[in-house]
Amino acid sequence: GNSLPEDMLVPSVFVKTIKRIYDEERGYADAVILADRVLLRERYLHESTVNHVRFIQCQSLARLRASRFFDEVRKVPEPDRSFLYGFHYRLAGDYARAEENLLKVLSHSRDRRRRDPRAVGELVLVYMQSDEYEKALELSRENYENRPSNPINANNYFACLIMKPRSKDNREQLEEIVTRLSIDPS
Repeated sequence: GNSLPEDMLVPSVFVKTIKRIYDEERGYADAVILADRVLLRERYLHESTVNHVRFIQCQSLARLRASRFFDEVRKVPEPDRSFLYGFHYRLAGDYARAEENLLKVLSHSRDRRRRDPRAVGELVLVYMQSDEYEKALELSRENYENRPSNPINANNYFACLIMKPRSKDNREQLEEIVTRLSIDPS
């Protein structure tokens, strides 16, 4: 809300602020306003800064269900553009289009170990929200095994395991997840 002279604005501070407003405060409209302000000076900024700001702007617009999302997302390079379309369509409940776009992101990386964890996580949510837990299971396991301390990955894998028929192996996996999370003080 404070007014600062444009020549005093530091791009990295703006990026951190926009990200904090988006991630922590869930202030999507404010994130869009700040992103718009940064992007007015787009030609003077490094391409990676512009792309990062526009990415957060598009995430915010998707969460706000703003039609402007489609104008802005066209300016985002691939594979981030496909990720954002997948994100938008998941939020809108169009799981087929979300899946299509997220699979496009994953096809950019042939190596299973180097696949975009954001895209894998979004695809897990798409499958879970459309009650396709079998499809979600392997992807949620992949994300969990790559970052077992991430509570979102643990929660998604846990939810998929719960949907499977009861077994000794299943129970051991569930207990391992709970144990690993209980050790983490966060």
